Amino acid sequence: MITHCPSCRTDRCSPLFVKNGCHIRSCRSCGTWFVADPPSAERLRGIYGATYFEDRLAQHASDASKAAAQRAATANARRRLALIRRFAPRGRHLLDVGCGTGTFLSVARESYPCCGVDVSADAVAVVRERLGVEAHAGDLVALDLPGGSFDVITLFDVIEHVLEPGAWLRAVRRLLAPRGIVVVTTGDTDSLACRVTGRWWHLMTPPEHLTFFSRRGLTEMMTRTGLVVEHVSHQPVAANVGYMAAKLADVIGWPTRWLPRAVSLLGLGAIDMKVNLLDVLTLVARRGGSDRRESD
Repeated sequence: MITHCPSCRTDRCSPLFVKNGCHIRSCRSCGTWFVADPPSAERLRGIYGATYFEDRLAQHASDASKAAAQRAATANARRRLALIRRFAPRGRHLLDVGCGTGTFLSVARESYPCCGVDVSADAVAVVRERLGVEAHAGDLVALDLPGGSFDVITLFDVIEHVLEPGAWLRAVRRLLAPRGIVVVTTGDTDSLACRVTGRWWHLMTPPEHLTFFSRRGLTEMMTRTGLVVEHVSHQPVAANVGYMAAKLADVIGWPTRWLPRAVSLLGLGAIDMKVNLLDVLTLVARRGGSDRRESD
């Protein structure tokens, strides 16, 4: 059982609730929530197996809904790339951590030489075959990538999935070139959406999600790692009605199981929307000049 906050390391933590059989605790110091009894590394590898991305696509029953989901993902990728270019206009090499099947890489390679990393070997195979982009399968911490070799590293909706987020940020700093940037997106426990919905928050999906960061908690963890936060915001995201209905049904459960079917019957699944619940953080941090490291 984890008793210390993954973000600020204090032991001032209190139980919140149980979700999907996982005990969720809250840090009274920085506001981060976390799974106190996380699954084993082996069980986590099973979650991100060959069918992980296929199962996500299966949420969109019709071809029109699947096409809408892809349009939304591409629109989000372009918005994220525009933000990156503000902070690294002359970046030479980009590493997308948690690249999945390569939606962001397919857009980012227009501006940067790219490389991907994902724990799913099946997803990495898709990236290599479909995009012809260099990609590596495995845990970022364990991979033997050359230090100081990337000007941009992205972790889009990734850091909440990992057992040791601090170790991943230390690996990111090692891989960043001097003055390189890392861009992180993750849920925000300070948000009204999180505070009001609690265990029914749309990002409260343990054991897939293990840490639910506050702005203060994530910023403190980055600072300890030698990363200097330069930008924090809540960016809007493109989505479609079909995906949002499937997500609500998955998170809330039986009271909303009818929703995806109703949306499909009404022909609403393919409708695109721009959504901002102000509950997803986007942070840009730059590698600091010193070589200090967060202690283990």
